Amino acid sequence: MYYRRPKTRLQTLDSERVPEILTNVDKATVSGVGDHQRVATHELAHRFQYTVPGIHEMEQKFIVRRTTLADGTREKPVNVSGGTSREIGYADSFPDAYMGRDYSYGRADKSDPGTEILSVGMESLFTGTQGGFVGAGRYNRDDECRSFILGILASAGRKA
Repeated sequence: MYYRRPKTRLQTLDSERVPEILTNVDKATVSGVGDHQRVATHELAHRFQYTVPGIHEMEQKFIVRRTTLADGTREKPVNVSGGTSREIGYADSFPDAYMGRDYSYGRADKSDPGTEILSVGMESLFTGTQGGFVGAGRYNRDDECRSFILGILASAGRKA
């Protein structure tokens, strides 16, 4: 799964430049939703992060607030994927610890403070992964995350 830069697409009468999100998976998984739908939703959310002003900042504030302890210190960073040691973040009480991933952790260049809050959140809302935030299966209910994601979607693109 990846995002491809806009390219010219020929049509009968005209041409246009459009971005594409392509998936190469098609097996059914969570809740009968195909992996291609889950992955496309996830990657579309990443596209929103880089094109809609303010989303990065909202995500950063949300994750800092969620992972700051009562004494004012941050939670200890952990491996949030169970995979490579480079996938570091804050587990918090997110339905899936991967939501707390911090792309800038351990990097000298902090210019791309990407997160997985919106991407995993939209994936959860629209395809039911992580229990859809409603507490399905082994996942706990997370009204705050659900409200945050819906709030971003409702307010994205509005001028302050």
